[in-house]
Amino acid sequence: MSATATITQNWQITLPEEVRTRLSLTPGVQLQFFINPQGTFTIVPITRDVRELKGIVPSPPEPVSIEEMNMTIATMGRDGL
Repeated sequence: MSATATITQNWQITLPEEVRTRLSLTPGVQLQFFINPQGTFTIVPITRDVRELKGIVPSPPEPVSIEEMNMTIATMGRDGL
């Protein structure tokens, strides 16, 4: 994919529609720029829809009771976690 944008006098650009679509960008989304060793850039949106986080943390091997959760929370401060 190749796309072109022009920098204005205020150092602003309008991202081409193809880029906005491919990155699923909407107004207000922040972008992070990574400089690669070859001198190229990788642009990554850093604001995501919370629904995209579904499944990022695996389910525990067996269910955890409310009592176990409360006990863990109560001991967190004591163990320096």
